[in-house]
Amino acid sequence: MKLRGYDLLLDIRLAGAKPTFICLYLYPVKRLPLTHEFIDVDFSTLNETSELTEYDLDAMRGLRVCLVGKRKDGRLRNACKALMPLVESLFVTSGDHNGVDIWQGGKWA
Repeated sequence: MKLRGYDLLLDIRLAGAKPTFICLYLYPVKRLPLTHEFIDVDFSTLNETSELTEYDLDAMRGLRVCLVGKRKDGRLRNACKALMPLVESLFVTSGDHNGVDIWQGGKWA
């Protein structure tokens, strides 16, 4: 099973390009307008019950990831746990979240 848009991420990497930053949305959440910093790729889970651990996440290795979900959805916490060993840094937010939590250098900043 692959994330919606995940093939694009794989294609980008297979073509030799090195994306640095992606936005990952735990469906269903409102997709935020991209800013100049979120430039590489954005994608989402396929439905509102799928856990991120159900997907092949290897193409996210070494990337900076902005994870957007619902604060009271347990999938957001589980997604953080799945991504922390893979990504360079993790930025976590939600519509009902004040600010952004940042995981970098092996700890929450």
